[in-house]
Amino acid sequence: MPPQYTDSNMNAGPVEQIGKKRLESMAFYVLLATIVLAPLAFLPTPYIALDAVKTTLIAIGVLISVILQGVVIYREGRFALPSRGLCWSGALVVISLIVSALVSGHTGKSFFGQGFEINTVSFLVVMLLACLSAFMLIRKVVERTVIIYVGITASFLILVLLHALRFAIGQSFMTLGVLSSLVTTLVGSWYDLAAYALVIAIVALSAVTFLPLSRAMKMVYAGLLILSLFVAYTINSSVVWLVAFIVFVGYAIYMTLISPQLSGNRLFSLFKRLAWIPIVIALIAGIFSWKGVPLAKPLINGLGAEYTALSLPWQISLDITAGAIKQNPFFGVGPNRFSQAYISYRPLAINSTNAWSTEFNYAFGLLPTFVATQGLLGLLAWSLLIVFLGISVVRSLRHLPEDPHGRFLVVSSSAITVFLWGMMILSVPSHAMVLYAFISAAITLGISAQRGVGSPALLVNIRSRTFSIAIIICIVVGGVWVVYYIKDATALAYFGSGAKALSVRNDTETADKYFARAYDLNPSDVYLQARVETGIVKANQLISSVTQMTPASTSQAVVGQVVDTVNTAVKYAQQAITYDPTNYYNYLSEARVSELATNVRMDKAYDNAVNAYTRSIQLNPLNPSLYLNLARLQASQNKLDDALRTLGAALQVKNDYLDAIFLLSQVSAAQGNLKDAITAAQVATQISPENPLLFFQLGLL
Repeated sequence: MPPQYTDSNMNAGPVEQIGKKRLESMAFYVLLATIVLAPLAFLPTPYIALDAVKTTLIAIGVLISVILQGVVIYREGRFALPSRGLCWSGALVVISLIVSALVSGHTGKSFFGQGFEINTVSFLVVMLLACLSAFMLIRKVVERTVIIYVGITASFLILVLLHALRFAIGQSFMTLGVLSSLVTTLVGSWYDLAAYALVIAIVALSAVTFLPLSRAMKMVYAGLLILSLFVAYTINSSVVWLVAFIVFVGYAIYMTLISPQLSGNRLFSLFKRLAWIPIVIALIAGIFSWKGVPLAKPLINGLGAEYTALSLPWQISLDITAGAIKQNPFFGVGPNRFSQAYISYRPLAINSTNAWSTEFNYAFGLLPTFVATQGLLGLLAWSLLIVFLGISVVRSLRHLPEDPHGRFLVVSSSAITVFLWGMMILSVPSHAMVLYAFISAAITLGISAQRGVGSPALLVNIRSRTFSIAIIICIVVGGVWVVYYIKDATALAYFGSGAKALSVRNDTETADKYFARAYDLNPSDVYLQARVETGIVKANQLISSVTQMTPASTSQAVVGQVVDTVNTAVKYAQQAITYDPTNYYNYLSEARVSELATNVRMDKAYDNAVNAYTRSIQLNPLNPSLYLNLARLQASQNKLDDALRTLGAALQVKNDYLDAIFLLSQVSAAQGNLKDAITAAQVATQISPENPLLFFQLGLL
């Protein structure tokens, strides 16, 4: 028999029991609302990242649920945890995250980032807390799983209806302020919607397989299964189909093994035992993972649903991870710092591809990213967590409950867990899909613990004063954590308002006020960079306001305003460098504003700009655009020999860099070296034969 909460309930009075049940119900419905809204949440503006909305919603919802359960635990004096192995491995993951963040180049970015990244310490710990919260709630009332399934299915159907209407009516219909194309979706990337569809397919298949349904309900679930598979077919992600193929093959084998043997001919008995529906779905998934492009292309082209996601290949991911591990073997480069590892250890060969200007924030998968960011300790921690989770899933499947509802819940949640964790290994899912991965694991663990099968739960008694104080401290920390997320979300909202004011209305005064408020709430170098850009725009506006008809006194006053604006922008750039001296964008901001100062003849501005560009190149030596910007500055100041040397360095990094070759032709012509100028122009036309400007330049030469 599974352990029950009889002792504390027997000692509590009726009023106290009702109060605890209400708090527990509130905790569940807060978590449920978070789960249901995670794939749907958005703000109707393109100036606030959708990921920021997701992060804020998920983090605040999970933390409030955990706080409410903390109050219940404090009153009851005891709580349940998953198996010992999962607890220790989960604790090791948290320790690895914290230690890696503390020894990283920038602790603040590793812990919280900008407030929307998946691989920060804060968000990953929130995911573990979501798993623990869902485990505790489902262990007490298993029927809550059905409510969760209904909620995520409803969200999926809303998304499908939205996209069906957009495909039918047109791209401009119901953009919601954020859906810029037909293949833009609220859940995350277009491929995330395919993964979501296959989660629903698993639920529908398990319902048809296990539940005693009426004919009408069987048709409903069969329709849901067909719809979800059709959505996945329409999107056609080879990675999603590959993981689904593995899951459905395992599903089919498992269903065949647990089917009762029939008397008579062994071959006939085996034929009758085969789980034909999972086998057919597995075959479909296998075919589409292998030959999905030619099979789905006619439909995709007809709908105008072409989509390609740019991700880092696994070979390059391994090279970057190896470099990061070699430099920081035990703790990695720090959570949320994979982009730094990419800049430092990416191979030069990537500059010959179309992805040369892309800076990747993740490896080919989310979990492999943690190896580079958390080092060998992180690899050990996450590996142990996955191993113990796998053991718990296998134990749950080996000891299925007798009732059909219990079987439906255990098998479906186990299959979803394997599928979504497989997706985290081979891809980088959206915030909602990562949340669902941890929630599905909690469902499997909670059901198994409540039914007394699989890995037993650990009951912890906290009647002692020390544990009670610890629970109170945890509740207070949770409250502060919620406030921090609200503060970061408000800062992002101000940032979005400032970006809109600057890009739509060119209102530099309003934009700078919003950026300043964002910085006051969250002192980040990104907001300082925004203030630098605002200063550059404002200075250019002032410069363009001066014409030949402007009186001398007015011109002199404008010059003073320009100087003040530039000096203020330089100050912000230097503050950003102080905040994070490892971020080359901060030096690039200083270089840009110093370049503007050079153009208005300010003292030492040219030297400051060259030094800032040089420092940014040192931090990101394989980015040819940095060399190009420096060469343009040098050429504008008639430092033609310096510009030629810088362009040579740019072409060593990327030998087919068209912009650098074009500038090389111009600089050579300015020096009177027409032979080299013509040669450079000819190379440019060979690289881009459809560009008429290049042929015009060649003709002039």
